[in-house]
Amino acid sequence: MEDLETAPWFLSALEFASRGHKGQVRRGSNRPYKAAQAARMKDASPSARLIKLADQISNIRDMASTLDAWDADAVANYAAGAERVVSACWTERYQELHLEFRREIDRLRRALREHGTPSILPEPRP
Repeated sequence: MEDLETAPWFLSALEFASRGHKGQVRRGSNRPYKAAQAARMKDASPSARLIKLADQISNIRDMASTLDAWDADAVANYAAGAERVVSACWTERYQELHLEFRREIDRLRRALREHGTPSILPEPRP
């Protein structure tokens, strides 16, 4: 991420988004919640999108690090919802953050394999 114009913004937003979220695992279906988040992001300000992107990256990163706290359905459900939110936040300005999210999804996929969980995440789109 060095030499990227958005890197300092990303780090600040990631730090902000991760405060107070550690250990808070949402149970049950979050589809309606994530759908509402995605709908709001389509018209959100660039700074709101930045924070939302950093939050989704942080959450997926935490999930990969704490797989024992999640059941397979919750992982698949949350990851699908996060993908929907991140897609709704698309802007050329934060392209590197979208790539970082993809890397975290890939990391989650590897963690699931290492954990012995069959692949429950959809494979990345080409």
